[in-house]
Amino acid sequence: MESLTSGGYGRLRTGVGDGCDARGQDGRVTVDPLVAEACRKSGVVWLTVDGQPPRVVWHVWHEGADHVLTGGGEQEVPGLAEAGSVDVAVRAKSDGSLLVRWQAAAEPVEPGSETWETLEPLLRKARLHAEPDPTPRWRERSRLTRLTPR
Repeated sequence: MESLTSGGYGRLRTGVGDGCDARGQDGRVTVDPLVAEACRKSGVVWLTVDGQPPRVVWHVWHEGADHVLTGGGEQEVPGLAEAGSVDVAVRAKSDGSLLVRWQAAAEPVEPGSETWETLEPLLRKARLHAEPDPTPRWRERSRLTRLTPR
């Protein structure tokens, strides 16, 4: 993981190559607070899948993971749903400088699942310039992918 330090603007801090701090007492991975904050505040992230050029996508950060809707009239990110690992970069709104870069494990979210149902209203809110109710189209033709920091 790379990120700006809180004490020195413009200097990069390099982590162990992941977006997580460590394992908590319960054994669960805890997400680096900078990754979580940057993703929550950003409307877009840049994804690099299988060495392809980075693609800017709109997303929703929820419960420690990023979620990206593709296909079916939405943004196209070839290979995202099948990718084992994805590089995620978050840039500053003000000047486009890199805030944080992290590796994610990609896994599909099935339409109609509890996770999908939870995310649907969040996706509608995040999606700019959509028709009044895009959810039927999303359920039929789009893919939702969960990107979990490694």
